[in-house]
Amino acid sequence: MRKADRLFQLVNLIKSHQPITAEQLAERIGVSVRTIYRIDITTWLERTLRVFSSII
Repeated sequence: MRKADRLFQLVNLIKSHQPITAEQLAERIGVSVRTIYRIDITTWLERTLRVFSSII
């Protein structure tokens, strides 16, 4: 699965299943918990902060 697809799936899971743990996200997406923290959440936060900072 491409990283962009994982990020899209990650956002949808977080929006629809709150609260949800990194372990649950990893299981549903099919990656390791380390991947969730190392790549996906870091990238998602960086992109979210860029959008947020451009609004302010």
